[in-house]
Amino acid sequence: HLCTESDNISELCNLGIMTKLEQMMRMDKDDIKREAAHILALIVNGNVPSDFLYRQVNLDDLIESADPTKDLQTAEHAFKVFSYFANSNYTKQKIMVRMNEVIPDLITALKLSEGNKIDCVDILPELLHLDHYRDSLMKYNVFQILIDILRTALKADNEELLASCLIPVTIVLYYYRPTDVNDNFGRLIREDGASDALVDILKKVEMSEVNWGILNRAAYGIELLSQNSKNVADFKILNMVTYLTKALSRAYGEQKEAFYSQGVKTLAYYSDDQRLFPQMVSAEMIKMLASLLDRNIDESVQQHAQVVLSHIAISPVAAHLFVDIPASEA
Repeated sequence: HLCTESDNISELCNLGIMTKLEQMMRMDKDDIKREAAHILALIVNGNVPSDFLYRQVNLDDLIESADPTKDLQTAEHAFKVFSYFANSNYTKQKIMVRMNEVIPDLITALKLSEGNKIDCVDILPELLHLDHYRDSLMKYNVFQILIDILRTALKADNEELLASCLIPVTIVLYYYRPTDVNDNFGRLIREDGASDALVDILKKVEMSEVNWGILNRAAYGIELLSQNSKNVADFKILNMVTYLTKALSRAYGEQKEAFYSQGVKTLAYYSDDQRLFPQMVSAEMIKMLASLLDRNIDESVQQHAQVVLSHIAISPVAAHLFVDIPASEA
């Protein structure tokens, strides 16, 4: 209870609590080890400098406690501490040297149906940005595991887990994004059902309350997958453009610029198909696209907006919408 207040944490550290926790972690009683790991996980949430804590923690004990087959809760607390060190500029390089010892236990924890996956998932982004750890994780089929977690989070409407899980999913897609030239990973993605999961997330735009951060990350994942024509075909079958257009329209109305900037980049992969225009194009959509050209935003967003506008302008199906926009708004 004391460790829930950052002021208390500093005083406890000055009084030598880290030494006591190290002694508890070495005791031959699971419940005491679990409580020590829990306290340590609470301490890293405080404002204590990470380099100070790193010097106080016995990594050998922490790595040993990360085995979820011995005690899942203790392992999850250990992963919380690892994630904290991995996300700190002061301790990232130091902790990463030891992560190869933790990856098998991390994968085991992610596969288990029970437990809180967030602390395990949160350590993945830093690992996935490093070539040797990324390759190691991919050998353990981490992408399939993440998609399974994503589906579980969707079913349970667990937005916190959904938001955490989407980050490593899109990092994997960024590094292994399939193209028409190299589609080996693209085939695996289609088998894993990643496209379906991302569209299901996009459908959340129809709910009364929308987490735009989650939708933004899903749209980014769809953009990465859309660099492969087979995935584009799959997304068309899944009616993805309908939900993306709804999300763009709502984001424009609610001034969620981050989403409609990302959404337009995704939409550009589909705007050359006039069969999709009935569900995609409207005067409101044209106004939104035009507004992006008149803002101080990322140049690539403006370029994608121009692509979509040009596809609409040369279409006999939709070009009349430009005429319907009042001159004052044009």
